[in-house]
Amino acid sequence: MSTASSNAGSGSASWPSVVEIEIGVRCNRTCTYCPNGTIGQTKSSFMEIGLYRRIIGQLSEIAFSGRLSFHFYNEPLIRKDLENLVAIARAGLPLAHLVLYTNGDLLTDRRYTTLLSAGVDFFIVTRHSGTPMRPRNHQRVQFPRHLDLSGRGG
Repeated sequence: MSTASSNAGSGSASWPSVVEIEIGVRCNRTCTYCPNGTIGQTKSSFMEIGLYRRIIGQLSEIAFSGRLSFHFYNEPLIRKDLENLVAIARAGLPLAHLVLYTNGDLLTDRRYTTLLSAGVDFFIVTRHSGTPMRPRNHQRVQFPRHLDLSGRGG
């Protein structure tokens, strides 16, 4: 889990403002700027549901109301039970803003609809293939050529 905040340590109710939960360690792509692309594909390994529930419970205890995402270096849509994870987060964190970051390769109209119904507020799709996606109300599509990418190691 990764957290970030502009007012870390201040004791403010808004801290943390962002939580990213690495629900798996696999991606369907091997981008050169991502550790999954340089380390190689790993066997499918997903966060256990008990640990996930514990994290959501801890966030619920502090009335977390920031952005919650289901990624760090993975493609969340690989998880077949993603809708269940989203529903658990929505039930435990009614004030949180649930954002799904994806490369869009596996984002079908059906999956988009079921994830919205489960509680996703917004989708951010980075189209590495360069192919456009059909516009959707709760979705922003971005292309790597329009992003400033930097290494995390400095």
